[in-house]
Amino acid sequence: MFYVREASSSDLPAVVALLKSSYDVQLRDAYPPSVFERLREHVLAVPIELVDSGRFYLAEHDQKILGCGGWMRDVPDQLEPRQHFGLLRMFASSPSALRCGVASEILYQCVASARVEGVKGFECVTTLNAVGFFRNRGFVVEGEMSAFPLAGTSEKIPMVRMQREF
Repeated sequence: MFYVREASSSDLPAVVALLKSSYDVQLRDAYPPSVFERLREHVLAVPIELVDSGRFYLAEHDQKILGCGGWMRDVPDQLEPRQHFGLLRMFASSPSALRCGVASEILYQCVASARVEGVKGFECVTTLNAVGFFRNRGFVVEGEMSAFPLAGTSEKIPMVRMQREF
């Protein structure tokens, strides 16, 4: 069995390693190779302020990190902010822990902590392969979008914007 805890800056190397192993397996088939490589570079740039915010969580078992994810109140410029909504960030599960409830438990922790802070719902901008996960947890698709311009090109990464009120 695993437990969920708040992350801290000392967890950053383990978080990056988890994201790399998770995304290498889960995103490779969702995007063309050129987009995958650039997307991978983007998603491995973990903001330390998120990890250290008290709103970023790790699922752990026997001192091994099985999953991560968190939320923030500030919405990036490319999204229209919704009053009283938070933004989910950096959700990932170890390939060995897929479909074991890890990401669901982290999402539950995010919702619980957001409610305490007066947040009424979440938005997320998710990869194509994670739409089903969020849909099965009550999120609705608001639309497709292109995000995160790829360095040195005009190409953007296809993503899906979703939201859920609680």
